[in-house]
Amino acid sequence: MLARYLPARSHTESANNPTDLVECLEGQRTVQLASVTLQRLTNDQVEKDRRGY
Repeated sequence: MLARYLPARSHTESANNPTDLVECLEGQRTVQLASVTLQRLTNDQVEKDRRGY
């Protein structure tokens, strides 16, 4: 998913550069956290709408 946002590099070059892997994993973690946060906010809003406040 995040591959399209990373610079184009050969598989071997990226595999030999641990910084690329760390940045990719950190990016994936950020996306996961943002997704969970958005889901919680959405759930909270749905609950508020359901209760009428």
